[in-house]
Amino acid sequence: MKEAWYIVLWVWLVLFNIRMLNKDYSLSKKKGWKQYCSHSWMLIPKINGSTIQSLIFYGIVGYISFFTYTHGGIEA
Repeated sequence: MKEAWYIVLWVWLVLFNIRMLNKDYSLSKKKGWKQYCSHSWMLIPKINGSTIQSLIFYGIVGYISFFTYTHGGIEA
Protein backbone atom coordinates (compact mmCIF):
# COMPACT_ATOMS: atom_id res chain seq x y z
CA MET A 1 0.00 0.00 0.00
CA LYS A 2 2.96 2.33 0.57
CA GLU A 3 3.79 2.16 -3.11
CA ALA A 4 0.56 3.99 -3.95
CA TRP A 5 1.60 6.92 -1.74
CA TYR A 6 4.98 7.08 -3.45
CA ILE A 7 3.24 7.36 -6.82
CA VAL A 8 0.94 10.13 -5.55
CA LEU A 9 3.90 11.96 -4.02
CA TRP A 10 5.88 11.65 -7.25
CA VAL A 11 2.97 12.99 -9.32
CA TRP A 12 2.62 16.03 -7.05
CA LEU A 13 6.31 16.77 -6.72
CA VAL A 14 7.34 16.15 -10.29
CA LEU A 15 4.46 16.38 -12.74
CA PHE A 16 2.29 19.03 -11.11
CA ASN A 17 5.24 21.11 -9.98
CA ILE A 18 6.79 21.20 -13.45
CA ARG A 19 3.47 22.16 -15.02
CA MET A 20 2.85 24.88 -12.44
CA LEU A 21 6.33 26.31 -12.99
CA ASN A 22 5.72 26.31 -16.75
CA LYS A 23 2.40 28.11 -16.21
CA ASP A 24 4.05 30.76 -14.04
CA TYR A 25 6.86 31.20 -16.56
CA SER A 26 4.33 31.63 -19.36
CA LEU A 27 2.26 34.10 -17.34
CA SER A 28 5.38 36.07 -16.39
CA LYS A 29 5.68 37.21 -20.00
CA LYS A 30 2.20 38.75 -20.02
CA LYS A 31 0.94 42.12 -18.93
CA GLY A 32 -0.31 42.14 -15.35
CA TRP A 33 2.15 39.51 -14.11
CA LYS A 34 3.49 41.67 -11.28
CA GLN A 35 -0.01 42.25 -9.91
CA TYR A 36 -0.89 38.55 -10.24
CA CYS A 37 2.36 37.53 -8.57
CA SER A 38 1.82 39.92 -5.67
CA HIS A 39 -1.65 38.47 -4.95
CA SER A 40 -1.05 34.74 -5.27
CA TRP A 41 1.32 31.92 -4.60
CA MET A 42 1.71 28.87 -6.80
CA LEU A 43 -1.29 26.93 -5.41
CA ILE A 44 -3.20 29.13 -3.00
CA PRO A 45 -4.13 32.81 -3.03
CA LYS A 46 -2.67 35.29 -0.59
CA ILE A 47 -5.14 36.72 1.91
CA ASN A 48 -5.52 40.46 1.16
CA GLY A 49 -2.31 40.21 -0.87
CA SER A 50 -0.31 39.98 2.37
CA THR A 51 2.22 37.25 3.05
CA ILE A 52 1.99 37.64 6.84
CA GLN A 53 -1.82 37.48 6.94
CA SER A 54 -1.76 34.50 4.60
CA LEU A 55 0.76 32.58 6.68
CA ILE A 56 -1.23 33.24 9.85
CA PHE A 57 -4.54 32.25 8.21
CA TYR A 58 -3.24 29.08 6.55
CA GLY A 59 -1.30 28.17 9.69
CA ILE A 60 -4.47 28.40 11.79
CA VAL A 61 -6.48 26.42 9.24
CA GLY A 62 -3.74 23.79 9.06
CA TYR A 63 -3.52 23.50 12.83
CA ILE A 64 -7.30 23.17 13.23
CA SER A 65 -7.40 20.55 10.47
CA PHE A 66 -4.52 18.56 11.99
CA PHE A 67 -5.98 18.78 15.50
CA THR A 68 -9.41 17.66 14.28
CA TYR A 69 -7.91 14.76 12.32
CA THR A 70 -5.74 13.53 15.18
CA HIS A 71 -8.60 13.70 17.69
CA GLY A 72 -11.09 11.55 15.80
CA GLY A 73 -12.61 14.06 13.40
CA ILE A 74 -15.91 15.86 13.68
CA GLU A 75 -18.72 13.85 15.23
CA ALA A 76 -22.27 14.65 14.27
